[in-house]
Amino acid sequence: GRLPERDWEIVLASRAVTAGDLDEGERRYLAVLATHPDDLEALTHLGWQLSTFNGTRGRSPLEAAPYLRRALDVDPEEGTAAGQMVQRLVMDVRRSAADSLAGE
Repeated sequence: GRLPERDWEIVLASRAVTAGDLDEGERRYLAVLATHPDDLEALTHLGWQLSTFNGTRGRSPLEAAPYLRRALDVDPEEGTAAGQMVQRLVMDVRRSAADSLAGE
């Protein structure tokens, strides 16, 4: 038995992120979301990836926010991890802004 296409894309996205190919992981999660916009797994994994690694990629971790918010909208109970990531993201942004002000 072959995995359904959506499941296979999630596996490949996860493998890409684990291997350090963040662009490929992002591309695959976005491909899943293009056909399954309410896919909780893709939303939370992409949100985690963007919030965790975007700073090292020269991109804003805030890019994760819409995906994490959507995960909470899709399933508020299962979206608890997404809610925690949003809170952490907000705290990180506030801390970064405070550090920037303190350095001036």
